Amino acid sequence: MKTFSSIISLLCLLLSFYSQAANQVTIWGTGHANPLGTHPTTTVNIYDKTSMTLLGSTSTLPDGSYTISFASIGISPILNSNSNNARIIPNPFQDKMVIEVTSSEKTDWQCNVVDEQGRFLINQNFFLESGINQLSISGLGSTGLKTVMLKSNTCQFSLKAIQTVSTTLNPQVQLHPLKTQFKASSVSESIIVSFVPPSGYIGMDTTVSFQSQIVNYILQQLPTDSVDFFIKPYTINGDTISNLTLDFLFPDGYSNQYGENIDGFIHVQHILYTPPPNFAIVTHNTDTATFALYQFFRKPNHNLWDTNYAQSPKPTHNTPPQPTLLKLSGIPDTLELYMPHTQIPTPPPLIPVYGATIRYDHPDVKWLLTLIDSSAKYVPVPSIGEKIIHWQQTWDNATGYPMSPSNLQLARDERDHVRMVFTLNNGKKIFPPDTAVVISSTSDSMYLVLDARDFKQSAKTSYASADLETAIYLTVDNSSNGSPIIWYSLSYYRSYPSPDPNIIFSSFATQYFCYNFPHVLGQLISDWTRDPANGLPTQFFYETGRTIYVADQGTKF
Repeated sequence: MKTFSSIISLLCLLLSFYSQAANQVTIWGTGHANPLGTHPTTTVNIYDKTSMTLLGSTSTLPDGSYTISFASIGISPILNSNSNNARIIPNPFQDKMVIEVTSSEKTDWQCNVVDEQGRFLINQNFFLESGINQLSISGLGSTGLKTVMLKSNTCQFSLKAIQTVSTTLNPQVQLHPLKTQFKASSVSESIIVSFVPPSGYIGMDTTVSFQSQIVNYILQQLPTDSVDFFIKPYTINGDTISNLTLDFLFPDGYSNQYGENIDGFIHVQHILYTPPPNFAIVTHNTDTATFALYQFFRKPNHNLWDTNYAQSPKPTHNTPPQPTLLKLSGIPDTLELYMPHTQIPTPPPLIPVYGATIRYDHPDVKWLLTLIDSSAKYVPVPSIGEKIIHWQQTWDNATGYPMSPSNLQLARDERDHVRMVFTLNNGKKIFPPDTAVVISSTSDSMYLVLDARDFKQSAKTSYASADLETAIYLTVDNSSNGSPIIWYSLSYYRSYPSPDPNIIFSSFATQYFCYNFPHVLGQLISDWTRDPANGLPTQFFYETGRTIYVADQGTKF
C-alpha cells in the first residue's frame, strides 16, 4: 500500500512539472517601416533558438500590431553541433557595416559587397574561426542599398542593408573573431522572434527570453528610385538668378528646400520609396515679390519645337507662386529654369498712369496678352532644315529703285532690334539662328529659292519711303496650324489693320499695342512696346514677348 502511495505521489509530481512546463507564452507588439512609417503586412515567426523549431506564426494587422501565443512543453533535446548563420548589425547602419558570421568550423569564407549600381566594393576571402566572427567594413561611399554575399564550402548567404551616412569611397575591412563557443541550450532559455516583411522591405530578428512579453519591431523600406540632378535658374531674359530657393514636396510626403550652390546651381537629391512614375511639386519661396508667376523648366539642349520639360499653370491676379508638377522618373542631369519678373519696368510714356513698374498680372497687361490666341512652337520644315534665312531687300517697295544707304541701314537696325528679342542674355536662342543674305532683285537666285518654298522659315527686312514705313516680316511655321507665328511692322507713323488672327505675337505699331490704350494724348505709336525717345524695344516688350515664346504651345495668357 505504501508503494502504491509513493507511485501516486510521483505521478502527481510529474503532472505538476508538466503543467508548469506547458505554460502558455504570449508575444505581442507593434511596429512600422522606416522611413515612411508604413505598416506592410509582415509575417511573425517564433523559433526555439536552440533547435530552430517553429513554435508559432502569425501576420501583423493593418496598424502594425500582432499577437501570437504558444505553449512551452518541456526541455528540448541537447544539440551538440553548431550551424552556420550570418546577419548585419545594426541594419540600417550609418557609416560602418558590421557583419556577424557564425561558422560551424574553421574554414575560408568569401565576402562580396555590391552597391546599387552593381559595382563590387569588396571582393575578399577570409579565414574564419569556428564560432562567431565579426567583419567591420567602412568607406563604402554614398548612401543607399548595399548587398552582401557570403560563401563557404558548405553554405552561402545573401544579405541586404541600408547605409544612411555617406563616406569617402575607400573600403576597409577588419576581422574580429569573437571565439564564442557553442553550447547546448534548452527550449526554456530563449526564443527568436523573426519579422519577415513583403518584398521591398528588410526585416529583423530579435532574441528574447522564453516568457510572455512585448517585442516591437522596425522594418526598413528599400528605395525604389533616387534622384540627383541640378537646376540652373534664369530670368526670362536669360540673366542668372542668385540666391533662389526651391521648395520640393516629394510623392512620399518628404519636403525640403534646396538653395543655390556657389556655382549658381541648385542641387536636388532624394531617395524615393514610392513606385514610379514619380512627380514632385515645386514652388519657390525666395523673393516672391520678384519672381512669383511662371516657372518654365527646359532641358539645356531644348529643341525649339519641344514642349518644356515642365511649366507651372496659369496664375491668377495677385496669387502666390504657382506650383509646378515636375516629373522625377527619367529626369535629366541638368534643367534650366526660366522665370519672368513679377513686376516689369513701365514704358516711360506710361509711368504717369501706372507708376515706375507694373505687375505682370495687372489686368491691363493680361488683357494685352489675351489678345494673343495662344502660344505656339516652331516646327521646322524637313525639306528646309532648321536655319532661318534672313534676307535684306535692297529696293524701295514704293518706287522700285534701290534704297538709299541710310534707309538700308535703318532697315538693318530694325532687324537687329527684333533679333535681339529672340536671343537671351545667356546666349540661348528662342528661335533658330539665321543666316543673312542680301537680295537686290526678284530675279536673284536666292529670291527664287525662297519663292519656291513660299518664303517659309525666312525673315524679310524692307523699307518703303512713300509710306514712311519700315517693316520686318519673320515667318516660321506654327506647330498648330502652319500659319506664321511672328509678324512685325515697325512703322512709327501708321498702324496696320489687325493681322492674321492665327499669328501668335504681333508688336510695335500694330493695333494690339497702339491706340487700344489712348492714355498718352491718344498717341498712335506703341507706347507699350517701343520707347519713343530712342525707338528701341521696351523692357515690357522683351519680358512679355519672351514669356510668350518660351511657354508651351497652347498656353493661354
